Order: sequence, then C-alpha cells, then structure tokens
Amino acid sequence: QVTEDEVAYTNAAPWPPSAGGTGPSLQRSAPGAFGLFSSSWSADTPNPGGKILDYSDWQVAVFGPGNPPLSGPNDDFDRDGIPNLVEFALGLNPLVADTSGLPTPGISGSNITLTFPRNTLLNGLTYTAQSSPDLVTWTNLTDTLQSTSNYIETRQASTPVTGNPRVFLRIRISM
Repeated sequence: QVTEDEVAYTNAAPWPPSAGGTGPSLQRSAPGAFGLFSSSWSADTPNPGGKILDYSDWQVAVFGPGNPPLSGPNDDFDRDGIPNLVEFALGLNPLVADTSGLPTPGISGSNITLTFPRNTLLNGLTYTAQSSPDLVTWTNLTDTLQSTSNYIETRQASTPVTGNPRVFLRIRISM
C-alpha cells in the first residue's frame, strides 16, 4: 500500500482551533496541499458538497504544480478538441479524450436548444450561450435555469429555427 495523503488533526494550535466540531468546518486551502501540514487547512463556514475552485487550483490538482506543458486554459492536453478551460467549466476530464459530457442540442417546438451544466462552485467563469447562421457572426442568447442538483445547475438556451436554413449553437466560456 502507498499512502497518498494523511491528516492527523487536533483542535489546538497550530491547527485552526475554531474547527473543533461546534462551528466552522476544517477545509483544505488548496487541492494539492499536503494534508499533514496544518498550514494546508483553514476554518470556514461549512459548505457540504464542495469548495469554490478556480482554474489555477484545478490546474495544479489535475496536471501537477509548475504549469506543465499543455496544462494552460487554451491548451488541449488530451487532444480531443476541447480546451482545458472548457473541460474545467463543464466538469470533464482533461486527461481522457471523451466528448460525452458536452452540451446537448435539442428541438423544442420551433426552437433549437442547447442544454449545459454550470458548476456554481467554479470561480471567475462566464458561460455565454451563442447562436450563428454562418459560424462567423455570433449572437448571445439568454439561458434559463432548468434544474439544480447540489451545486450543479442545468441551464438551457434556445433560438427559433423558423426561417433560418442553418443555425449553429455554442457555449463560450471565458475567465
């Protein structure tokens, strides 16, 4: 057996003493921080299900420290045609070429729709649904909340198909 990580917490200094079981919870400061070090932890408001995460924390957790090659937001580590930033935003695995978690198109009446997940714990991201008749000119669409499960929202954008011989949809994700 190999020990991946270990925590031996006490509710006394140098550990955050306020996370002693009657208030704040013990939360890891960074995903890649060593669990055995008290400096890797903080006491914060309990939030079951997750912690706010930004791209740089995720990058270290997934690819390792030091910005390894092909780990940048516009890179495509697994060469599946999906930039790492989009994989981060949609909850995909950038180490495995897999397109099964991409937004799903559909038809609803005379509208074409695009349904996509939005993780509310991801910090600093903007999700913009867009449509285009020619893949050159893009128009922003309004998306609406369809459902929520824990911290994942399912959102949907739509645009009329009537009179449009071709309609293309995409999700633009930016930091």
